[in-house]
Amino acid sequence: MGYTAFAIAVALALFLHSSVALDDRVNSQGNSKPSVLQDDIYEALVNLAEGKALFPVKERTTAMRTAAVGFWRAKGRASPKEDKGKKELYFEGSRMLRSSQVNEIVAREFDRAKGSGAEKLACGLRDNFVGLSRHKIQNILNTDKSRYRRNAKFMNKTTLKPVRTSDVYMRHQIDLMDMGSKGSVKMNGKLYRYVLTVIDVSSRFVWLRPLTNKSSKDVAKELESIYMEHGAPRIVQSDQGGEFKEAVKKLCERIDIKLIYSRTRHPQSQSKVQRCHRSLRSNIECDLNKMDQDGVN
Repeated sequence: MGYTAFAIAVALALFLHSSVALDDRVNSQGNSKPSVLQDDIYEALVNLAEGKALFPVKERTTAMRTAAVGFWRAKGRASPKEDKGKKELYFEGSRMLRSSQVNEIVAREFDRAKGSGAEKLACGLRDNFVGLSRHKIQNILNTDKSRYRRNAKFMNKTTLKPVRTSDVYMRHQIDLMDMGSKGSVKMNGKLYRYVLTVIDVSSRFVWLRPLTNKSSKDVAKELESIYMEHGAPRIVQSDQGGEFKEAVKKLCERIDIKLIYSRTRHPQSQSKVQRCHRSLRSNIECDLNKMDQDGVN
């Protein structure tokens, strides 16, 4: 008799340890948090939360047993609500998810954030849903073809030396982004094809100005407008394009800015502004993919 009781206790302990229950993830405050649940376990939990009785013990499925343990561990913190004609579970105000819903939720947030990474998506979903960790979202993105079209990975990159500054307005990087004929925008009778980007290396604050052409005179005019309004940095760094010479050089001499040029055919020297261009272009391409005509909404 004693051996039978011991065997039952061991089996129960193993089941509780291996079950997919509501407290399989713990946050930094030590409070139990639910994970994404399989659909059959989710439905059984909804029935329990609504006060419906389960089948007799011998007739219960594995999902029902798991749901019963999870509901007991939740201690009344899980409650059902009707959302668009469908019963959904909420844990302390945040919605719990079925495993079949996860891909759709992540894809919707990915489009809304215009191709952002897993960390930003997790931050955006954390307030409304529970169980969506950064690791889970990253695994979903790794199988998403639309993400690979916008964020292709190359493994043969060289080790880069970062450009650092000790304070804001110490160094600015400037560059032009060519939107091409498809990305050009016509406004007030003018066709804007280029975007002048100015980024503060320390704070990553960005100024953007549209340009109809890439002449040094027009670039200098927009730079002067920015620096007269917000103040000038000590150093301005650009590539060796002709648009950053002549008028731009004279402007820097006049307002006491040290103008330096990056290495020839080495875009890594302009890493901050190049990374900014990549994010900006990704957002614009995301908009263009969803529109029937050229332009940005």
